[in-house]
Amino acid sequence: MKRNKIFLMALAIILAAALVNCGKAEDNGGSNPDATVNLGAAAVQGEWVYHFKMDRSSAEAVSGLYKTRLDNSESILVSKDLGLFLTVEGDWIYYSTVTPDDTDSIYKVKTDGSGRTQLTDDAVLYSMSGKGFQLNGDWFYYLSADDERALHRVKTDGSAEESLAESVMAFYVQDGWIYYTGGLEAPKLYKMKTDGSENGQLLDENGILLDVSEEAICFWDEYESGNWIKRADLDGSDVEKLELDSIYLLKEKDGWIYYITEPDPDADNQIYRVKTDGSGKEKLTDDDSFFLTAGEDWIYYISMDRDTGAFWLNRMKQDGSGTENFKAEGILVFLNW
Repeated sequence: MKRNKIFLMALAIILAAALVNCGKAEDNGGSNPDATVNLGAAAVQGEWVYHFKMDRSSAEAVSGLYKTRLDNSESILVSKDLGLFLTVEGDWIYYSTVTPDDTDSIYKVKTDGSGRTQLTDDAVLYSMSGKGFQLNGDWFYYLSADDERALHRVKTDGSAEESLAESVMAFYVQDGWIYYTGGLEAPKLYKMKTDGSENGQLLDENGILLDVSEEAICFWDEYESGNWIKRADLDGSDVEKLELDSIYLLKEKDGWIYYITEPDPDADNQIYRVKTDGSGKEKLTDDDSFFLTAGEDWIYYISMDRDTGAFWLNRMKQDGSGTENFKAEGILVFLNW
């Protein structure tokens, strides 16, 4: 029933609006967990945006998985599938389909549209931190729609599927370890090897995982009042509290925490950054912003024009300068899941 509910919600949102989401521009062989974010409605690799599009421009228009040049000069249909949780590695695109008849599955297809292959008849569920899926080496990690939010992994050739942990709200794969929030009633932070071994609790306090960097994990405790984001070393030591604006998404990169203020129907949601010690807070853009990810040199994000209802893919330098707008039309984004 949970699988039916989540994907009926996805279909309702798709049919209600054609909006936008983005991923990371740098191609890091699929092993970088920031390659895709925020339900994976799109990913950026090289000069192309790979995205799902609901096209109603004409009777002959075809909805599906497209690749569009960043300058919007060319858009090519890759597959007639619609879906979410899209990520790109080299010549392959991985995604979970969204269908009206509940036959959702995880597929891969080459960027030229050839080699469409079903990896499993399971499908991906939303993660509380916006990441319910991650490509890492020869494995695709995801939250299972068929197994009540269990953390699964399947080989990229579809040859094996394994269950690693039950009732997972969010997870992150990095350097041979999986950091995750387990337990739906009183969520705790855990850490285990990517094969499921050495599984143990990381912290005694409650925590919803938000991000993992090379140095630290960021999380929040829903039982603690105030706008406190907590940060700890990767071994769970040295927990510190940072009081930030009420936020719904963040990413730590190169000594800074980038975050977007919590969505408000009557106010703009703006991107800020603050040093990891809580100092040096600054607003990076006046754009009404949704979703962000940090590349090597750029911050990618979605901006909204509330007068027209249009959503655009943008990027800016890490200090907020050099903003560029990419009008890749028809990319889907999913808000307030």
